[in-house]
Amino acid sequence: MRLNPAARLLAFAFLSACAVNHNSPSSIPETSLDPIYQPLFRQTECPFETPSEVDITCGHLIVPERREPEPAGEVELAVAILKSFANEPQPDPVIFLDGGPGGYTLDLISGQRDFYSAILASRDLIYFDQRGLGYSRPSLDCSEVAAAVNASLDQNLPFEEQTAQDTEALTSCRERLLASGVDITAYTSWDSAADVNDLRRALELEQVNLLGVSYGTLLAQTILDRYAGEEWIRSVILDSVLSAQADIYGEWAANFERSLQVLSANCTADERCSNRFQDLEASIYSLTQELNAEPVRVKIDHPFNGERVDIVVNGDRFLIVVFQMLYSRDQIPRIPDLVYNLEIGRPLVLTDWLQYQVILPEYISEGMMTSVTCGEQTFATSSQVVEAAAVGMDPTIARLNQAEFLQYEQLCQEWGMSRANSVGNQDLNVDIPTLILAGEYDPITPPAWGRQLIGSFSQATFFEFPGTSHYVLDSGGKASDCSQTVANAFLSNPDQPPNADCLNDVKPLALQVP
Repeated sequence: MRLNPAARLLAFAFLSACAVNHNSPSSIPETSLDPIYQPLFRQTECPFETPSEVDITCGHLIVPERREPEPAGEVELAVAILKSFANEPQPDPVIFLDGGPGGYTLDLISGQRDFYSAILASRDLIYFDQRGLGYSRPSLDCSEVAAAVNASLDQNLPFEEQTAQDTEALTSCRERLLASGVDITAYTSWDSAADVNDLRRALELEQVNLLGVSYGTLLAQTILDRYAGEEWIRSVILDSVLSAQADIYGEWAANFERSLQVLSANCTADERCSNRFQDLEASIYSLTQELNAEPVRVKIDHPFNGERVDIVVNGDRFLIVVFQMLYSRDQIPRIPDLVYNLEIGRPLVLTDWLQYQVILPEYISEGMMTSVTCGEQTFATSSQVVEAAAVGMDPTIARLNQAEFLQYEQLCQEWGMSRANSVGNQDLNVDIPTLILAGEYDPITPPAWGRQLIGSFSQATFFEFPGTSHYVLDSGGKASDCSQTVANAFLSNPDQPPNADCLNDVKPLALQVP
């Protein structure tokens, strides 16, 4: 959904630049692409800023754009292989499956040192930009969307009008992509699952471990479905689960509301916070209505070109900022302070998050996201289901959910996707060791979705991390330390449930109250 970009992109926006270090590639088997076909891996220079402490081999995986009914077209997937620090690394690397769908991957590596260092202690870690995004080619990026977003920043647009503009921009993007010869129907989870298997084949890996985050967990489930019974998947880690059985649109508003309720309950339990807010959730809804009636203007410096940007902040834009903050363990404690400052007329507190919204379209492939969404997720629900789910909910959130889905429903009728091969709502039956991680606050992939998936795995272990949100393994603090310890113990011996005593050290969040 365009409402819920991965919050880790925020971290990327404010990373200090790292020195470029194009490491010498190690020996990688190279094959030729033939009509049948055989995937090809070609070594290249790394196209992104690489951390100096890691030996990285970069390259392109060459595969067909469409495999069925016979191979056609060509896709280049940008790949980065981070070499283990161990003298004798384990032979089964981890393949990282990123979120979104449509989120860039390789550009974010330098901001994930703690995460990748924990894995590199024992084995290699393979990143790749999924088909249609980042450094992979062809690109399904939609500059039309970024232009529409930037053009509307100084306008007081209700969310319905903003999403209508986005839909118009995506329709223009579709026409451009089709005119350039891109088969937009070939950018699905089912196709990406085959890309992962081809990557393993091209690198001649007998076994790999899958690590999916957010949408990447759904991609992992698709891989498990497409290659059921094959033995090349040694283990699976699912962080912030998008369950194949979930209805992301039908449940979005309820999941957002649940996250706000967790925050509000923790505020009530905190003496300073409860003295400031009788009901933090109600204060957020009230402030949303006030800002819709009387928006405020904030001037920011554009993060890329330094130009002054005038942004109108109405209630809808404010509520989306709160939603995005709920993704991040580091940002959640700031929400009470944000609400208080806006209540007393200090909108500059929004500056960092408005910079984030300005640059976000530059780091997500809206075209790839739309192909996946229209081919898989919108089929799982209907406008009637979304409307029924809104009954009994606060209309402040429910209205945004309904507007978003109605626009996507219209867009998907034009996008041209038939229902893609995907896991859908069917139950998996997986006999592969699986570790499932969830964050207490997660507003988009709630812990319930992780628990829901347990029954599909005969060897599943589930842990919920308090005071944590989306992307547990890279959430920071004790939560990261503990989740990485648990994940590494699991990777070392996936047949044995890992010890998670360190969860006792992961404390509830301390809210920042003015």
